[in-house]
Amino acid sequence: MTATTVAEITGLLAGIAGERAAARIGPGTALFGDLALESVEFAALAGQLRERYGADVPGLLAALDIDALIGLTVGELAAYVDGGTR
Repeated sequence: MTATTVAEITGLLAGIAGERAAARIGPGTALFGDLALESVEFAALAGQLRERYGADVPGLLAALDIDALIGLTVGELAAYVDGGTR
């Protein structure tokens, strides 16, 4: 995970989730547990990550159990994006 990718994902999330999330987003922030992203918001994030990085976020989600999904953090998502999903 690079700081650049975390910063880019943080910016995307702030744009999607708005003020309710902008100040609380960091590498350890859980997308669903902490930010309580709605499915529409997560779909928007996944679409932007696919466009920007070619990341297959639905493929990542399919590999997670429910606990891992709820606990998925910005840092873990950044590491997945940086891991060659292009």
